[in-house]
Amino acid sequence: MRIHLMAAPLALLLAACGEAPRAPDDDVRPVPPAPPAGEAVPPDAGEAGPPAEIVVSTNEPFFQARVEGDALVLTGVDVGERRLAVTRSEIVDGTREVSARDAAGSVEARVRAVACDDDMSGARFPMAGELIVDGRGPYLGCARPASMPPPGEPAVDMPPAATVGETLPAAYLGRWAPDEAACRQPASSIEGVVLEPRAIRFHESLGVPRTVSADEEGTLRVLFDYEGEGERWSALQVLRLVGADTLEIAGPGEQRLRRIRCAP
Repeated sequence: MRIHLMAAPLALLLAACGEAPRAPDDDVRPVPPAPPAGEAVPPDAGEAGPPAEIVVSTNEPFFQARVEGDALVLTGVDVGERRLAVTRSEIVDGTREVSARDAAGSVEARVRAVACDDDMSGARFPMAGELIVDGRGPYLGCARPASMPPPGEPAVDMPPAATVGETLPAAYLGRWAPDEAACRQPASSIEGVVLEPRAIRFHESLGVPRTVSADEEGTLRVLFDYEGEGERWSALQVLRLVGADTLEIAGPGEQRLRRIRCAP
């Protein structure tokens, strides 16, 4: 993500996606306890800043958090869908800070009013954001109001030109990783992807293609049935080869990730 300063202090500039240092554990703000049942999250008292209902998307790892009303819905290639209760939403020094939790953990979203470019899709967003998921992060990304449609045409809506069947083509098969180091030592990274004729494998989830379609350039539109960590879900995703050795996977909205091909 490339982020442009609009009306925020220099200290609020985010680093480019993939180059920002991970925050130390003691820098992660603890999530407050959930309010009693039926108690509403306090309003913002009219403070200026990003709206309460927002969508934050990151590329590495592949997350999208949608905040609407009293719920934060987190989705991602390897997480399925989680619905968390919002426990705090307020403006702090011009930044929208949202905390949410469920039985499995917590998610924090922070959104700033600075323009943000998605380096993978090239889409321009009106805000920059970051996510902290179960104490890990921050993961940097771009953000928009929930009422705003995704910039540009989402790749997942690409109309297929021909049906291939239920098997992934040979050109896509193999092991894919974030970089050469992860290719050499696959156990050192949890971000690898393995594509087989009848499966896509992530660290903690397995997807089986239900339908596979392709356009004239070989870009795939695949409906996967996923299973992982005791959960089952379906996801419509677009797989595209950039050259022979780079794989792009696009999901709902702005979600995208890229991996390089590892030698057999």
